[in-house]
Amino acid sequence: MQAKPQIASFVVIKREVEGHLQQPAVTTEAYTFMGSAARIARQALISQEGIKAMSDLVLAFDMHQQQNQAQLGGRVDKVLEFVGYLWDEFPLILIDPYMTDKSQTACYKRQPWQGEFSMRFQFVFRVDDMINAAQNRLDEEFRRFQFMFAMALIHEVGGHLLISFLTSGAGSTPEMVYPHFFNSAEPSQSGESGRYLEWTLFGGCHEWRENTNQGSRQAGIACLVDEDEIVSPIAEKVIDRFLHCDFEFPFPFEKDEGFDPINHPIIGGPASNVALPPSLKSPITPNFPNSVRPCCVRIGSLEGVPWNTSLRAISAF
Repeated sequence: MQAKPQIASFVVIKREVEGHLQQPAVTTEAYTFMGSAARIARQALISQEGIKAMSDLVLAFDMHQQQNQAQLGGRVDKVLEFVGYLWDEFPLILIDPYMTDKSQTACYKRQPWQGEFSMRFQFVFRVDDMINAAQNRLDEEFRRFQFMFAMALIHEVGGHLLISFLTSGAGSTPEMVYPHFFNSAEPSQSGESGRYLEWTLFGGCHEWRENTNQGSRQAGIACLVDEDEIVSPIAEKVIDRFLHCDFEFPFPFEKDEGFDPINHPIIGGPASNVALPPSLKSPITPNFPNSVRPCCVRIGSLEGVPWNTSLRAISAF
């Protein structure tokens, strides 16, 4: 892998309630906090383990496409090409207030395209809850939100956008490309490449469970579902190492005997087959701002954000 870069390109767009799009300044909370999560997600995806997990996903995708006698969707060598895109420019992030279901932290809307590949929008939600945690000095809760968004971006970018990259947005994931143990799978439905990536990278599928001691704006309890369908919280020390980009993949899994998932309903996690409101069902590109400012920032200005919410991203130019 190349030498560690000193700058990175993260573009954040925000849809206002009135419908128009704006580009927050790099010094805003919205940009800084999402830029921090995107930095962590990118580092995980371009790590040796991240590249291997994406390669395993492509192998599974291609194998089942052959099984269906369909056109091959991609090759493992395309993963490095995809990583090159991530290295140069992370996919656009759209903060969208129209996403109001807390089970939908993020989504990627797959659309066919022709011509040169460009990084597509990743819709995200609940950024205001993360900002609220920062403003109220709920430091541990803020770090959970940072973990939430980084994990969601890994799911959407490394799972769904990668498959879109391989198929020019036209391919659906074969239903067999799905963690066999994850009990939310529905028969006859398409596969779930994001969950498959989680399984290969994290060692299980992640989900967010309600903390009964907190209110409606909580991040929740980050959990991992292993191959035996055991649900256990992800240890805080694992989350802290992850936020430091000191990755240990797969995550160390320790069953918490005192944790009963029945008492902690699922409240969040990335969703890929999201039901978008009518205003979002048309392609987003025509509504894109006429001139998007490049957002190259100093990576060092983002590294301490999970532990210091007063920090702000610093433009590289």
